[in-house]
Amino acid sequence: MDLGHRTVLAVPGILLLLLKSLPMGCYFNIIGFESSYESFFPKSVEYSQKTMDEALQNYRDPPANKTYLQSALPPRQVANTLFLFTDGEVENTKEVLDLVKTNAGSHRCFSFGIGEGASTALISGVAKQARGHAQFITGQDRMQPKAMQSLRFALQPAVVDISVKWNVPKEVSVTPLSPPIRVLFQGQRALLYAQLTGERSGGTEGSVTVKYSLAKQPVENQLSFSLKPTEDTG
Repeated sequence: MDLGHRTVLAVPGILLLLLKSLPMGCYFNIIGFESSYESFFPKSVEYSQKTMDEALQNYRDPPANKTYLQSALPPRQVANTLFLFTDGEVENTKEVLDLVKTNAGSHRCFSFGIGEGASTALISGVAKQARGHAQFITGQDRMQPKAMQSLRFALQPAVVDISVKWNVPKEVSVTPLSPPIRVLFQGQRALLYAQLTGERSGGTEGSVTVKYSLAKQPVENQLSFSLKPTEDTG
């Protein structure tokens, strides 16, 4: 992660692992949350041995009141990466998701649900709206592999702004059977299903065009397919 990114973390214990794994040169802050919020630093600071040591000291002696997180877009208009941890739920899930969606252009959010009481709607919704990734840690689950997977996703370019266009004769209709894909991280795969119906009067081929952005570069892929049904071989 270069100096053009800032990373914001919310508490608890899994924070130590992520904090010690951040790359030098990024910016970070740690904020506790409940009914209000309070940060360890007045604003995001550059990650270094000194600031990490300060953060570790603050973490060992945290404020009495844990508080809510809100990350502001930095003046240079760079992207924020937010790691959000919670072991409960909120009463205004929709309002929270609407806020996340409003700021999705400047933030990516990687959420963690800790324990059985974490809200699935909140954790999954936050990650979905902010083009991030959701993790649930319950029972005997090991935190380290899941935390490191999310950190790896956060530090690598992701496929975003994904759109799918089906190019078929006007007599043929396409019904998507898969939910829209918002983001893909390195090592992930996605399957798209659609149902084609209608009578073709002319062409025997169709195509599907997938457009997306990777590392801020537009990419376009097209796949052609036959509109002639395959014979039933049993």
